[in-house]
Amino acid sequence: LRYDFFLSKDEVLSFGGFNKSIENPIEATRIISTATKRSFQNVPSAVVRGIEVEGRFALRRLSPYLRGIYFNANYARMSSSVDLSETQGAETSRERPLQGQSPYLVNLGLEYDNKKWGLSSALSYNVAGARISDVGDSGAPDVYEKPFHQLDLTLQKKLSRKASVRFKVRNLLDSELRRTQGGLPVRSFRDGASFSLSLSSKI
Repeated sequence: LRYDFFLSKDEVLSFGGFNKSIENPIEATRIISTATKRSFQNVPSAVVRGIEVEGRFALRRLSPYLRGIYFNANYARMSSSVDLSETQGAETSRERPLQGQSPYLVNLGLEYDNKKWGLSSALSYNVAGARISDVGDSGAPDVYEKPFHQLDLTLQKKLSRKASVRFKVRNLLDSELRRTQGGLPVRSFRDGASFSLSLSSKI
């Protein structure tokens, strides 16, 4: 269920709610054996419920000097559940959230669009709540991925009616990605920032 309220032709405020019943979802599982390995398996069913608020606002409302700049925001709050009480699998947790499903998502962004100069840019931030990265089995706890903060920047310039150049930086914050099992750290690493420059042309 979703309701959209358009503040202007390029601004919107949305409210939504959802309820999903998933049959036989696929989950990543950490199998404990002579050598711990990762596998995938189906579980009987899962339920995901949540609410979402989203908005896009033009900053020209604050000042005419901010024309062309937009603020975007999105927040979702979710709860999920997998009930394994009736199955005979090796999973340790008989009731738990769906693997890979975060309890919340936050996305924030600033966009700049200047059609006269053919210039556009976007700065975006997102973070997801702690989620199960691997389901534990044979008594081993589930592996959780801690919240990861990401900041990306994109710049694009039109060179002609058909050609444009784009520069993109991903993961400016270079936050540490951490995974824990039973409250104890099992892995942590940094991906580093990545840079890309591309030239495109329409035929």
